[in-house]
Amino acid sequence: MRIFLLLSFIFFLYKLNGRFLKENDQFCIGHIFREIPKRIKTEGPKFHYLGKGHQSFVFESEDGTQVIKFYRYPSHLRAFSLKFWSHPKEIYNIKKLHDSLESYKLAFSELKEDCGLLDSTFKSATLIDKSGAKYTVSLDDTTCFMQKKAGKIFPVKGDATLLFSSLIDLIKRRTEKGIVDLDPVLKKNYGVVDGKVILIDIGRLKRQKADLNEQIEKIAEPLMREKG
Repeated sequence: MRIFLLLSFIFFLYKLNGRFLKENDQFCIGHIFREIPKRIKTEGPKFHYLGKGHQSFVFESEDGTQVIKFYRYPSHLRAFSLKFWSHPKEIYNIKKLHDSLESYKLAFSELKEDCGLLDSTFKSATLIDKSGAKYTVSLDDTTCFMQKKAGKIFPVKGDATLLFSSLIDLIKRRTEKGIVDLDPVLKKNYGVVDGKVILIDIGRLKRQKADLNEQIEKIAEPLMREKG
């Protein structure tokens, strides 16, 4: 009887957790830590939940000009996961994490302006999730980076020719440095800040030679149609 009650209670918690994650856009504070974090008592600058991507959770500053993106660790790589056995995707996800970190380093060292990257002036931040819950975290305990908040490219607002020219310049600079974007989807991975195109998804960069014309055709074609 006790075992049945225990299993029932565990099942109830599992379902409750699943409902919470669904209502909170799959965000849980434990998902951004690989190691057990330090306890932070003093609140930092407030950032409100904005959304999630394939690899990150995004929080927006109160003035709407900056975002912090936190790496979304898969369950078996999190600090608070129960590791009773080796996960079949563990090797794949460790390699994916390594590739992402190398891409971040490349973006900061070679393409900082073209990616709208910012240096943090604070060590901790207070995150406010979709439910309104607050968490103060040390940024050093997470894998994260700060960017200027970018607007969407589509639908095009203003002069499409100027945006096209800005995009071509970005691709040229990157290609001349021997760097390629392995996920060159203009609509979802690029944005606009102060009338200039920037790369907002910095997780798939690689040092690799590429043909400039091929890169322009691959990335800029949707904006070519807008330009006419």
